[in-house]
Amino acid sequence: PPGSDRAMRSGLIVGVLAAIVVTGCPLPALGTPDSGVALVMADPALAPPPTVGPTSSSSPTSSSSPTATAPLAHVLVPLVPVTGFWSTQRSITRQDLAAALSGAGTSPRRVLVSVDDLVALAAELGVRPGPNVRALPPAEVLAQLATTPTALGILRAEDVTPRVRALEVDGVALFGGNRVKDLGAWPLLVAEPPGSRPTSFDPDAVWTLMAGGDVMLDRTVYKRAIGEGRGVDDPWNGGLARITARVCCGWPGMRIIRAERIGPAGAVRTLIRRADIAVVNLEGPAPDDPVHRLFGLVFTMDPRLLAGVQRAGIDAVSLANNHIHNGGRSGVLQTIRNLGRVGIGHFGAGGDLAAARRPAWFTVAGTRLAILGYNGIGRAANASSARAGAAPLSISIMRAEIRAARRAGADVVAVLPHWGAEYTDRITVQQRTFGREALAAGADLVLGNHSHWAGPIGLRSGN
Repeated sequence: PPGSDRAMRSGLIVGVLAAIVVTGCPLPALGTPDSGVALVMADPALAPPPTVGPTSSSSPTSSSSPTATAPLAHVLVPLVPVTGFWSTQRSITRQDLAAALSGAGTSPRRVLVSVDDLVALAAELGVRPGPNVRALPPAEVLAQLATTPTALGILRAEDVTPRVRALEVDGVALFGGNRVKDLGAWPLLVAEPPGSRPTSFDPDAVWTLMAGGDVMLDRTVYKRAIGEGRGVDDPWNGGLARITARVCCGWPGMRIIRAERIGPAGAVRTLIRRADIAVVNLEGPAPDDPVHRLFGLVFTMDPRLLAGVQRAGIDAVSLANNHIHNGGRSGVLQTIRNLGRVGIGHFGAGGDLAAARRPAWFTVAGTRLAILGYNGIGRAANASSARAGAAPLSISIMRAEIRAARRAGADVVAVLPHWGAEYTDRITVQQRTFGREALAAGADLVLGNHSHWAGPIGLRSGN
């Protein structure tokens, strides 16, 4: 939960990670049944010359036959350049990686390398490690990166965790939505000495979850997409923007920004579609007969705009929010039906309380994922045993549903609460309490929405 000293259990990488080392050797063979992925390479330079048994002209039918000693095998291991989680760096070249390892420049960057791999890495890059390099156990590399944001770490792929940001190498990523699926394409495979531990990293077991905040398709969104004829994909055409002014006043009395798009158009859609699973909070209903409003705090969305949500790559939406009742009880049911028509899943609301409590289920990379949603902003929109609406933010309900999801076979449980205070990153008592209880009950991820601001991130200790 935000602000907690505990965090996600995870074989899952959420967000953007990326990067590893390449040799000039032939591509290795992949796959052994007990190590996940084993990459081996024969090095003729390390093999002794073949020995041939004695022969005799008087014994041409001798059972002795020439034998050769098999060449010793090097083990190819994927290494990943990583930085602290909050670093703005996203990529590195092999050339720059070699310069960093050698300590080139007047102010050499601190480099922290997994202790088992420094010699092989230096050989791969053809440099001698400089005095700025330290060889440490992987856990210590992770710990030091958390306190030294300018440092560069080098870890085995299996040692990368959500605490760090993995970098692309020469434009190739090993983690994140644009990752390569074949280890042979990774530019940082290093040849470890014979007998070294093979990598346990399996690229087929990596997957990404993109979780967005509130999506509201009324007001200006409807005006542009439908009223001005720009189409249902227009809300998802965003990219980078430049803030041009801050003006007074938004709600509650805060300065708001004016901005202009600077491209690339569609970057938001690309980011979402690259994720294996993408979810957002749909902030209100999409009933059959919506009423368009440019102003106010009542939202009903045109169901035609749901096609754009689906084409943007959203797999499921949370309906657990304080606006889901803006179209009445029938609006909740119509929204669920309209989502189904375009192939978007839902969770967090339903025709009654039992339906609202059910998770959305996904299977990705052999992992069963259950996602639950709860509304903690007011009670008017919440469901009851006889009324459609949102699942309430209740610790007892949340505990029961997390445990039920585990019994039903969930490997990962994500909880999306609608909570907190708008237009602030301040953490409320509700958020701290509910977040800790969710983790204690067995949730792996707690991904909040409602505040319209980016909030703090907390990790369960030990991950």
